[in-house]
Amino acid sequence: MKFSFPKDSLSRPQTKFPNPKYRHGIGTALVAIIIVVILIGAAVAVYFASSKSASTVTSVSTTSIVSTSTSIQTSTSIATSTATSTATSTVTTGSSTSTSSSSSVGTITINPSNSSQLIDESNTAAYDSLDPAAGFFVTDGYFANVFQGLDQYSSTNSTAVVPSLASSWTISSNDENYTFTMRPNTDFSNKDPINAYTAWFSFVRGNWINFPSTVYYSNYAGLFYSGFTPYSASCTKGSTVYACQTEPDATGNLWVWGLAAAISKTYNIPLSNENKLTAALNNVLSHFNPANASQQALMSDPDQAFVVQNSGATFQMNLIQPYSLLLLALPPQWGAIVDPTYIDANGGVTNNTEVTAFSTNGMPGSGPYMYGPAASGNTELVLNANPNYWAKGVSGLAPVLQPPSIPTIIMEFGNLPNVEIQDFGSNKAQIVFPEISEFNNLYSSYQYKAYFPFSQLLDNAGSPLCDLANGINTQVYPTNSTLLREGMVHSVNYTQILQELYTFNGTALAGLSLPPVPPGWGPLDNPDNTPLYSYNINTAAQFVNEAGIQGHFFTVMTNGTVLGDAKGSPLQTLTYNYVVPLSPLQQTVNEILSVDLAQVGINITPVGITEGQYEVDESSPATDSNITGVGWCADWPDPIFQQFTDMATPIAHEANWVNNATLTALMNKIPFETNAAQQLADTKQAYAIFTQLSTILQMPNQDTLFIVQPYTHGLTYSPFQFAIFYNLISYSPATG
Repeated sequence: MKFSFPKDSLSRPQTKFPNPKYRHGIGTALVAIIIVVILIGAAVAVYFASSKSASTVTSVSTTSIVSTSTSIQTSTSIATSTATSTATSTVTTGSSTSTSSSSSVGTITINPSNSSQLIDESNTAAYDSLDPAAGFFVTDGYFANVFQGLDQYSSTNSTAVVPSLASSWTISSNDENYTFTMRPNTDFSNKDPINAYTAWFSFVRGNWINFPSTVYYSNYAGLFYSGFTPYSASCTKGSTVYACQTEPDATGNLWVWGLAAAISKTYNIPLSNENKLTAALNNVLSHFNPANASQQALMSDPDQAFVVQNSGATFQMNLIQPYSLLLLALPPQWGAIVDPTYIDANGGVTNNTEVTAFSTNGMPGSGPYMYGPAASGNTELVLNANPNYWAKGVSGLAPVLQPPSIPTIIMEFGNLPNVEIQDFGSNKAQIVFPEISEFNNLYSSYQYKAYFPFSQLLDNAGSPLCDLANGINTQVYPTNSTLLREGMVHSVNYTQILQELYTFNGTALAGLSLPPVPPGWGPLDNPDNTPLYSYNINTAAQFVNEAGIQGHFFTVMTNGTVLGDAKGSPLQTLTYNYVVPLSPLQQTVNEILSVDLAQVGINITPVGITEGQYEVDESSPATDSNITGVGWCADWPDPIFQQFTDMATPIAHEANWVNNATLTALMNKIPFETNAAQQLADTKQAYAIFTQLSTILQMPNQDTLFIVQPYTHGLTYSPFQFAIFYNLISYSPATG
């Protein structure tokens, strides 16, 4: 999942990041120390260390939890100010407030001004889409509240899942076949029913409309389709012919394995005629009718990625290779179940086409909330409690599926720091996400600071599986020079960035590490303990000098030294794009990068762009800038398949545009290897190649921290859905 740059260099809700769009955040004031350690061990570590027994079949009941790791969080207390004499004692009940002076601080009881709504200003930048198959930035945290999947991340363990729209599942001994029993009596907010046919439609649609956001392509390549070739009718899985690919073909189509063959068989279309196969699938998805005998035959064909069984009671997912962590990939938005009846009545489905109305107006979901009004410019979104929520009164469900307590959620996007500070201080906003540099200002402006210590306002959601990066475009001039990029990565003072932007009261609230995986995610995380690029101007100058000689250009250092080919052309100014708004954090990043790179004569021009423009630019390396401030967070807890692969191959259209054949082959192999020793050796090789390519000006990876009103309880953040579970939040008076 991508996220924009600075505010999200924090980790906060919303790809999928600092202006942050990413999925995470941080905060404090009058803080003595904050240390958050997330140890992700258990199954993720086990997965990367050994293979699963080939003789095991796993069955999950409606109450079981699939855990892939154990999360241990430790945090120290935060020092707070001591109230002094001649303070004001205030008692607040709802929106009514009375004050009286006293010689010492008394007690206070505060409530929200409106107990029927919650205002969340923690989201950065404007959101990009309300369609879960199209949205791909961290500000898309609403998906987890409006849509549901076959399973759902647990509210007590962020790396475990519980049954949701499926009541149970079984997994084959080779980890290739996942069979889900659909939960009966579930429906969307408009009362349209949910069954295995709905699941088939949702997953096929997500892949089929893939372009231009690449949501499903980025996540499911290697699972439901494979290879780096265009559409081909010659690929096989067992005895089945299917279209194999990970790069879209000339039409942009993404064919999950077996689907084209099933359409060919059902509608008597030659497998080689992709145009007719495409038209047939468009027709099926746009006139979806499970009662139709031909469509039933298509969906029940057993030789394909997605299969409907038992008249819609069972849904099967068949992978092209073993993968034991699939359940972690299925909670929304990546596995969001959507309403085919509503979609077909409002635009239907066409290959590689996004229906604008769904992105701007949304669609019904099955979650505890439903979409309300959206502000123009994507700066505000209202979520209203789903009056027809299927889980109401249903016993035996996981807590994360409970109906909401607060009827209305108002999500505000991209507010400037002064707005967040004012709204939280005046008790208008319940949740904010300030930059670290604003902690003191926020707490100083908080009208109840004499009664509530900062520690009571701080909610720590842990350390994310993210990489905050300024990606260097490896495919365009002049940053296609590895030597120049090596000079760039040694020109930046990463420690200065950490100290100036991520340190409070002398304590760093983020970590610096070699990209692309932060520490703590298993034995394949930087197995040789390679350090981050050193800040060394002499080393940087040597690389830039070699690059200039090789490329016939020169630069002039700030001390007047000429580097490179003095008879060549001066090095052009590099473009550096960041996603607006321009936050104080991003402004400081711009300044540090400009000054540091200028030391070796590399000049950059920071340019603010919208998320929409970012999407356009990221369609190919040729349209992208030399440097782009954007981060990437894993969409589920797999550090190799979800993090390393996306940052080190062309699959996710990351800003560094790495395209190394050996590295790509390793990334397509490592997550699925069963030999632990070979897997480790291949990972070491992959790190060595990626590190030498020098494609990232690294940023610190910050913990996810929210500032929350003391009467607001139950805030639960899902780091792999980049979302706060609003249905778990409740209000009760806070006395201080």
